[in-house]
Amino acid sequence: KQWYQRRVRDNEKAFNTDQLDEDDIDALRVQYEEVQRVYKGLSQGGNGEIGNLQFDRVEGLLAPGYNARLPFPKSCLDSIDAAFYFKDKSGDDKIYLISHGYLWSYNAETLAMSSGFPKRTIEIFFGANGEVDAAFHTGKYICLIIQQDVIIYEEYYGYFVYLRKETLSSLFKIEGDEVRVKSAFTHNRGACTSNSQICSHTTLVISPTLHYEVKWNKKGKKVVSVEKGDGISIIGEKVPDTDFQAAFVHITSDGTEEVVEFENSRVCKARPLYPGDSYTPRNGWLDIPTVFNIDGWCVA
Repeated sequence: KQWYQRRVRDNEKAFNTDQLDEDDIDALRVQYEEVQRVYKGLSQGGNGEIGNLQFDRVEGLLAPGYNARLPFPKSCLDSIDAAFYFKDKSGDDKIYLISHGYLWSYNAETLAMSSGFPKRTIEIFFGANGEVDAAFHTGKYICLIIQQDVIIYEEYYGYFVYLRKETLSSLFKIEGDEVRVKSAFTHNRGACTSNSQICSHTTLVISPTLHYEVKWNKKGKKVVSVEKGDGISIIGEKVPDTDFQAAFVHITSDGTEEVVEFENSRVCKARPLYPGDSYTPRNGWLDIPTVFNIDGWCVA
């Protein structure tokens, strides 16, 4: 850790990044290199003192080839980017919400927030760099979709372990760089008695008039088929493009599956999933900051 430590008067540290996230440390390193070049004489002066920095010499400095991965800074939260229901083998199911590089975890039954959350998404999901478009749990794997990438994890004693990275094309045969998954959710998760049984389905929402239905076997380990859908059949009606920014499925007290879909705002809605001919319009919505106890939401 010698690169970020400098001694000043009375052997104090000029700065210490022990408590910073890795992205913040990397950002400081970019700035620090330029500071040392500007104050080359002082940096070699013997006592390590840098002196008063000329901030305008380093303000806005970017490393060569650097592309911002997250739309920061943001003074407040304005939407949920992704969500997934994690069905735990022990019965301690969780709901996860992801927004602008941060992750919230809740008890699926009580919606009590897990201790220590929110956390940076990268702290829990190694390799999940950038804005997460969608997330889902197949029953075997947890998948995060970031643009064209599908990053696959497996739960191991309370940790999500990175396994590998696929693409929409390699895993689902969904072609085209312009295709972006808005949200995803897994449903029809029955008990698997054999590897050949189709145990779960995942819906990938692309637009109000397009979705893909993925079927899994081997207990959520292998893709069996991917079929294109019209987007409307998901909840029985065509929704605005601002809907389905994130989604997860929960089971009601009578055993019915409902999808909780998040708008591009502070609102989410619970609706019957794939109602078919039994579709009837339903009104009502939920306030995300209130239901999920999220601080720092933008004031309308």
